[in-house]
Amino acid sequence: MYDEELLKEFIIESNEHLSELEENLNRLVDDPKNQEYLNQLFRAVHSIKGSADYIGLEKTGEFLHKMESILERLRQGSLTATKDIIDVLFMGMDTVTSLLQDLSESKEELSSVESASVALDRLL
Repeated sequence: MYDEELLKEFIIESNEHLSELEENLNRLVDDPKNQEYLNQLFRAVHSIKGSADYIGLEKTGEFLHKMESILERLRQGSLTATKDIIDVLFMGMDTVTSLLQDLSESKEELSSVESASVALDRLL
């Protein structure tokens, strides 16, 4: 299905990016207009998405594209990082964590992304 070595490396790197994502989302709660936090969040999501697309993880890549779009709008200032938006981004992070766990255990994208995807779509 997927190249096993690429998948293993993807999971390791993505978990590192998710740690950065969580750290910067927590920082954003206290300083929602901080452009550097927004840039770091965008880069983390963009990196995971790019790797997911490269490997062929369609569900993960499509979901991360939505998160990336929200973060781009936050960076551009067309959205403001309110508590509700940050909560949706945390939900997205949890969803990606579940997908990575699936991939680690079964090498398949099993977790549902539907509720988080709907929440992200409302922001787009």
